[in-house]
Amino acid sequence: MYGDNPSTVVSARQSARNALRQFVEAELDRLEKMAVVAGPTAPRNLGWASLPSESGLTEAQEDFIDYWSPQRIIDDCQAKRVLIARALDDARPEDLSEGTEGQLDDLLRSLVSGRLTAD
Repeated sequence: MYGDNPSTVVSARQSARNALRQFVEAELDRLEKMAVVAGPTAPRNLGWASLPSESGLTEAQEDFIDYWSPQRIIDDCQAKRVLIARALDDARPEDLSEGTEGQLDDLLRSLVSGRLTAD
């Protein structure tokens, strides 16, 4: 706003971004914990803990479940953490325009929601 102290505005934006980062990391923690619980007990098997052969699922559904194995979810969460750290650590708040900040916030939200824009 006109007349606002620039350092106060940057500080408020950084606080909001930190809160968003904490939310995103908490969601990634939740997904990882679910994947660990769903994972197999045998160390060599990367699939699901107990998907019965007579599950009643279609072949396409089984393929989808196999694709999103617990290990893949864990790997996906770890990759997202790296992206978040890189994006936020390289982004100096004083150098970001409001539009760029909005895009960065949208990126953070989309990493968890899987949507390109937040509702």
